[in-house]
Amino acid sequence: RGLAIVASIVPRDTAPNAPSRLEQRAEAKSKLNWLCDNTNLTAFTDVVVSNEFETAMGVLVDTVGIGALRPNTIALSVSLPVGGARADELGIALRHARLGDKAVLLLCVSDGARLEWIDKLRDEYGKLNQGYIDVWWWAHDGALPLMIAHLLQMHASFHNSSVRIFMYLPEDRDSFREAVDKATIEAKLRNLLSMLRIATSHVEVVMTPPQSSFDEMEKAK
Repeated sequence: RGLAIVASIVPRDTAPNAPSRLEQRAEAKSKLNWLCDNTNLTAFTDVVVSNEFETAMGVLVDTVGIGALRPNTIALSVSLPVGGARADELGIALRHARLGDKAVLLLCVSDGARLEWIDKLRDEYGKLNQGYIDVWWWAHDGALPLMIAHLLQMHASFHNSSVRIFMYLPEDRDSFREAVDKATIEAKLRNLLSMLRIATSHVEVVMTPPQSSFDEMEKAK
């Protein structure tokens, strides 16, 4: 188990009778502690009070931690649709995460709206019916999404879902020229998953992913 830190950036109230920066920070941190307590989340909390989002984000990425320990993964909540100031802030956050050599997880929500589509997949006991959690293993970055898929399976809602692994190996990659055949790569991947005790329903090495995947990646740039 690792350490979790819940952090927030709070705009500073600069009105004449507004509380001091320290008082605003203490109030915001108290709300975060309340949130963690009510969601049974064991985590440290931290708050940066600033009207300069880029500066505040840099402070969080570069300094927040426990002593010399620094997070290696950042989870960001993104409200959809992303545009205007939201897009600018997301870009700033991703840039600082990249400069800090952090892995990034994006939790996309629709302006607080319920995800009604997922409710339609539940059975009478509230569990999701048989489904799949697809993991695209791009080069060397598959370990993190694989771990997330495994953790999702441990939740009651996704307990009936099976994991499918798609490893993408582009033919123009230099290391690919010395690789063995596709079947051998798949066998090695299955062996690795077996050693990690992660059950999967499908393992496949993909040389050319669907064009739609490339289109979505281009739009996201």
